[in-house]
Amino acid sequence: MGDSSLLDKLDSLPKRRTAQGGMVTVFLSIVLLILLWGDVRNFLSGVPTTEFAIDEKIGENIQINLDMTVNIRDAAGDREIVNESDVAKDGTFFAISKAHPVDGKARSLDIGDTVYEGKKRKVVRDEQRSSKYNPRGPSGFPKTHPRVTNGPACRIYGSMIVKRVTGNLHITAAGYGYWSMLQTPPNQLNFTHVIHELSFGPFFPRITEPLDSNVEIAKEHSMSYQYYLSIVPTRFISTSGRHIDTNQYSVTDYVRTLGPKDRTIPGIFFKYDVEPLALTIRARSTTWISFLVRLAGVIGGLWVCTGMAIRVIHRAKGLLLRMSSASLKSTSGSEPVWPTKEQHQPYEAGYSGAWDASGYGGGSSAAVRTGYTGIL
Repeated sequence: MGDSSLLDKLDSLPKRRTAQGGMVTVFLSIVLLILLWGDVRNFLSGVPTTEFAIDEKIGENIQINLDMTVNIRDAAGDREIVNESDVAKDGTFFAISKAHPVDGKARSLDIGDTVYEGKKRKVVRDEQRSSKYNPRGPSGFPKTHPRVTNGPACRIYGSMIVKRVTGNLHITAAGYGYWSMLQTPPNQLNFTHVIHELSFGPFFPRITEPLDSNVEIAKEHSMSYQYYLSIVPTRFISTSGRHIDTNQYSVTDYVRTLGPKDRTIPGIFFKYDVEPLALTIRARSTTWISFLVRLAGVIGGLWVCTGMAIRVIHRAKGLLLRMSSASLKSTSGSEPVWPTKEQHQPYEAGYSGAWDASGYGGGSSAAVRTGYTGIL
């Protein structure tokens, strides 16, 4: 018994089971699980660190992945540059869905956004796009739904392998920008479009692509949309040493309404330039000893906080009970106020009903008078 009481005194948590203590224990247990999950995730995935170096990849190719819908029927394409086996064009209906306008005229690279916000992408895309390029046809893209022959809109999607130099990709109507026997009437031009995806290089789920799910609504028939892309070669290295070479980009967009005498071509233009700097994002993890020490610190700290919180609740509850008990005792200990002789005169035997006006009449008047006579 002596050893048991000694251990109870050494315990940091009280042994009385109360509803308040149970609530505190459950709440702090949830907080403990959240903190432990964050530490375990950081230990397994690592903390990203960044390094910049001169890009030594000169004369290589780069992969462009494009998936967009234009609110105009497919009249012609630039077949001299874009191979039909790389890019497909499906008729469909135009729908904005969850697309949104580009939020700002320029967007810079943000490593924090790159590493964490990219996790919002669907897991299905990881399986679809380990490598987008396929010489036999577009791969890794979801099917067009609905697919309509000669539909009012055109979905353009696929992957292209181009030289790793400054270039441009443009979408125009028939007879604009290149020779064609047919020319689309100006009143039929409509370059409202949704960019479902525009990326460079193999797919990596942690990259936030600025133009994904962006929409532009054409307010006039003859409009020019220009996107200037600055591509930064990026290498991701995991904690296990595996790496993937891909690309990030920042974008600046301009929208212009063209007049009758304007020599600018209406359409959608992507102009890209590869930066001479390469970015390396390396995931670094802590050692097992540091990880275990951190876990012990988190568990010990929350254990102490739990004991302190329960003690504070118990003391606050006891203080409230003592204050309530003292208030009740003070109220019950006050002496009653009795009527004085000046207020009521002595009465003779047989007198009845004299105190009715004072509230002592009725059936209880005899008992009250008897007690009052004793006081006199």
